[in-house]
Amino acid sequence: MLESKRDLVYQLAYAEVEAERGELLQTCDEGTACRNEILKLLKEKLNEQWLKVIRDLKYEVELAVKETWNVYEDAWLDQVQCEIDHPCCEYPEKKYANEIKQRLYQLRMEIYEEYYAWYTNETYVVALKTLCPPQAFDLCSTDTYLSWDGTERNTDYMCTPQTNFFHPQCPNT
Repeated sequence: MLESKRDLVYQLAYAEVEAERGELLQTCDEGTACRNEILKLLKEKLNEQWLKVIRDLKYEVELAVKETWNVYEDAWLDQVQCEIDHPCCEYPEKKYANEIKQRLYQLRMEIYEEYYAWYTNETYVVALKTLCPPQAFDLCSTDTYLSWDGTERNTDYMCTPQTNFFHPQCPNT
């Protein structure tokens, strides 16, 4: 990441100096070789400078991380000491234990109530299954079935060959 920023800084510095001082004039082959040698030395010097900056930055970041870790470690130990110096139970342990037992009793009773509700519903389901055993209807019945309001019910949906309907037979009420 910093290498790309370094190249961007090279280009910006070159463009700024060129804008401030004007473009360089053309030179012969020896002059171009001289300029290339100067640019090569310049890039080596700047690379060394940037490597030093990157190395120093890396060291500073590692130092900051280590320092942060140490500060949090010390703060954690101080917070543990706060627990020791100021416990939350400022009343007798016997009273605290009784409150815990009462809460456990309440939770246990809630579990029993939920179990009883489940048991009641399950018993009802079993009773319905014994009262209303599954009954198979003809798939393509020509009989007419009446709806709750006395009108004829459409039964042609039952005539598909792969469909097999089972409806419980319930007592009339």
